[in-house]
Amino acid sequence: MGIAEIVESPMTNLAFPLREQRSSLSRTTHCGVQYFSLAMLLFLALNSMSFGQAPEDIQYGEAMNRGKAALQKSYASSADAAVKIKEAAAIDEQACRTRDPVLESKSDALKKKQQALDEESEAYAGTALSAYKSAHALQPGLAEPIFGEALALLQVKNYCEAIDKLESLRASGFNDPETKFALGKGLVSSAGVGSPQLQAGIDLLEEYIKEAERSGVDPEDPNFKTAKELRDDIAKPKAEKLRKKTDLKDREPNSVKCPTPFPAKTELPFVASISTAGGYNDNVLKLGDGAPLPPGFAQKDSVYNESSLTLGRDFAFRHAGSPPECSTGWLSDKLSLQYILVEDAFEELPRSDRILQTVFGSYQRSFTPDIGGLVKVNDDWLYRSQRVFSNIVTTQGALVFNETGRGKTLLSYYLIRTDGFTAQRPPNNPDGFANRVELAQSWVAIRDSSDFSAVLTLSGQYAHEWDEPSGIAVRFQRDEFLGKIEWKIFHARDQCAFVRALTARASETWQSDRYRDIASAPTGALSPRSDETNLVVFGVSIPMWYDRYMANAGIPDANRLEAVFEYRYTTRDSNFGVHAFDQNIFLATMKINF
Repeated sequence: MGIAEIVESPMTNLAFPLREQRSSLSRTTHCGVQYFSLAMLLFLALNSMSFGQAPEDIQYGEAMNRGKAALQKSYASSADAAVKIKEAAAIDEQACRTRDPVLESKSDALKKKQQALDEESEAYAGTALSAYKSAHALQPGLAEPIFGEALALLQVKNYCEAIDKLESLRASGFNDPETKFALGKGLVSSAGVGSPQLQAGIDLLEEYIKEAERSGVDPEDPNFKTAKELRDDIAKPKAEKLRKKTDLKDREPNSVKCPTPFPAKTELPFVASISTAGGYNDNVLKLGDGAPLPPGFAQKDSVYNESSLTLGRDFAFRHAGSPPECSTGWLSDKLSLQYILVEDAFEELPRSDRILQTVFGSYQRSFTPDIGGLVKVNDDWLYRSQRVFSNIVTTQGALVFNETGRGKTLLSYYLIRTDGFTAQRPPNNPDGFANRVELAQSWVAIRDSSDFSAVLTLSGQYAHEWDEPSGIAVRFQRDEFLGKIEWKIFHARDQCAFVRALTARASETWQSDRYRDIASAPTGALSPRSDETNLVVFGVSIPMWYDRYMANAGIPDANRLEAVFEYRYTTRDSNFGVHAFDQNIFLATMKINF
């Protein structure tokens, strides 16, 4: 047997011996770990490609060396990034205290460099991952390429796949200290408060630290220092840090820490989603029972497809508050922009196909730690039969009261302008303005005992609406009540669960419309029209597939996919039967986020 090849552990300055290349995984893991200096490592690695080796053995050694070199570069870039973020943190402390914009600019410049170094580190780790995969394909019975893959996966923050590889190695007996350290790091990095995986990661790190101390490890050993930092500064304090953050939000919902988080890397400069849905509507035309079908229609029900595209972006800001009223000294503001395109295509009733385009922008400004103002402008364009049918522009102004981190109240006024594109003349012209005042409240009734996320949320709303049309035919007033309950039955506590959450919701909306003129009634009627409408909705949503880019973009469950199932029942009673109807809608939607 020739000299065994050696591969340096990319996480330390120590080395792991690669066993004889044709040995099985089980045989490999029974041997103890030997350590070599870096100089001896390089000597042996170069001389391992000795005379008489098979070509695949030489290729294996080359692939392992490529992986080792790329991973070392990845670690070097990560170390440089850590230096930049520490420098930025020191400047931030002074900038937040003095509110100096020059210092803030210096800090942002350092954070951009840190972000670039992190991206460079991930690129090197990706190269290492490819090299280790090639080595594993050449020698599938060896453990070292798998371990290299796991280390590279940790560097690109693909913790779940790394954990799977490390756990498979441990199950096969590959249970050396560095494998414990790597697995502990992966578990605590991917798990949240209340997750069994978090405690399992802490336990592994503690085992690693105790073993290292017994072996007389150098206190400055990189892995030893990192393990202690992970255990003492990150993993164990997670719950306490989260509790303090929640307490602050309960006392001062609009407060924000300084500095605000630097934007993390996302796939796109905005959040995008595409969804497609299949559904059934048993009364597309909203006809009353026994009412005849309009000319040209053979039925009133239809299966249909609903497709949508959503583009949006939020911009977070902060401004100085008065220290006596805000313990952090800073208050939060937010600008939101969004575009939505929805198309409904009815299989049996193509004349009812419609397209809705919506553009809106909103800005919320915090006045105090618990009071803010909101301005929102919404523009809706509805198309039918490929022609513009109507345009509705809505302007909302609201006072926002955040009583605590649990509850929110909005007092809003809406000015709504409606323009139809069907020829009408007074007194039958419905175009004009409508006014709406609204009081909306939401309250988190139950929180999770571990991570304080909302489990049961209750919402209520009352609105009064009246119109000022160009004609007199449809003048009316509306009173509206809405009640909603949302129950998060389950939510994932670590990044590795495919199903991120299971949420059920139910709502009921009641509308009372009172028309103020006899022209609203059918010909020959002696009293104005009056309608009572009731809408009941049941829904279940299942976000799936954790993605860190979605987490960086602010998607609530950090999910790439989401399945939504919904049932809607609408009934309208009217003093004129021609306006009464019942409608049932079933809809199943699949959504993908970018």
